[in-house]
Amino acid sequence: MRAARNTADVLEQIGAGEKGLVVANLDVGHLEVLRLLERTDRRWPVLVVAPSEASALEWSLRELGALAVVFEPVNPSYLAALCRRALEGVAETESEIIR
Repeated sequence: MRAARNTADVLEQIGAGEKGLVVANLDVGHLEVLRLLERTDRRWPVLVVAPSEASALEWSLRELGALAVVFEPVNPSYLAALCRRALEGVAETESEIIR
């Protein structure tokens, strides 16, 4: 797991060719998360954690490419399960491309 401070850091890690996913916290900055969703090429799934007050943004975030939006309080087991499923989806997509 690697931490990133901004969109540029995340895009650099995505561009490095490794497999992974992004868990973006909407509390860190709405604009940063929106920029990330607009600029990512979807090789890495993006899961967004948001305060419950931001529930009106869920479909906008999904339309921009968020795989899932999890509202606080976050259940760690649920978030971990989402991450596992997302990474399994990345592995399946890569194996389809190789075939």
